Amino acid sequence: MTGVQAPASRLLTQEWAVRFVADCARDRELRALCGQSRFGFLWSAGPRSCLVSCTPESIQVLPAHNTGMPWDFSLSASEDAWQRWLRDVPPPGYHDLIAMWSGAAGLRIEGDMIRFAQRLAVTRRLLELGRLACWDDGTAAPDAALAD
Repeated sequence: MTGVQAPASRLLTQEWAVRFVADCARDRELRALCGQSRFGFLWSAGPRSCLVSCTPESIQVLPAHNTGMPWDFSLSASEDAWQRWLRDVPPPGYHDLIAMWSGAAGLRIEGDMIRFAQRLAVTRRLLELGRLACWDDGTAAPDAALAD
């Protein structure tokens, strides 16, 4: 299935958010990682962005504008970078959050870096689930589908 990809235009849309929140609610790995975590991060893909709020009770996706809700850190990259990340087999440097941050992908992480480091495992899992939500439309999906 190499070369297949979900369009980045699905990422951070209202339709995506519904699938993402539902996938998060069903994911045992995420629940185990979250524990008593309470944090929020701003996720941006080109012109689109949203606030992801994580509490022990739930994951919420809120519009980035006019929420008045604080966030601990932000993750932002171009739509092209997220498009490469969405491939069923991402190219080197796009396969993981840290790889995208430290490589050519141009991922910017801003805000409270201590909170980011403390919540890295949860954030990685949230991004994995966000990636899968882009594929969750009944079409072909990556082999790394939800194992729950």
